[in-house]
Amino acid sequence: MSVGTGTHCINHKGTPAIGHCHQCHKPLCEACRYDKAAAEGLFCNQTCYDQYIAYASRKKPVVKQSRMRSLVAGIILLAILAAAVYVGGGMMKLPVLKSIYQMVFK
Repeated sequence: MSVGTGTHCINHKGTPAIGHCHQCHKPLCEACRYDKAAAEGLFCNQTCYDQYIAYASRKKPVVKQSRMRSLVAGIILLAILAAAVYVGGGMMKLPVLKSIYQMVFK
């Protein structure tokens, strides 16, 4: 993890920081890294690590809809709309809908 130029450790003013604590965002050098939490990221102490884990356990996972699923849903919606226009074509009273129907189906 790299940190911007000129960022130094909060505890060692002359030492360049390797990153920021995931919880409190303090810049840290390699010597100040809390080693027991290395798998989860960079933390400055046990307290910050515990707070981050408590937050992460409460956070709901974000469900992302795939592009393919969105595309399929859009195609189905257009098919339903086209079927409704086609079936209701003879009963349309609005000139705008009639002209759309004629452009699409005739």
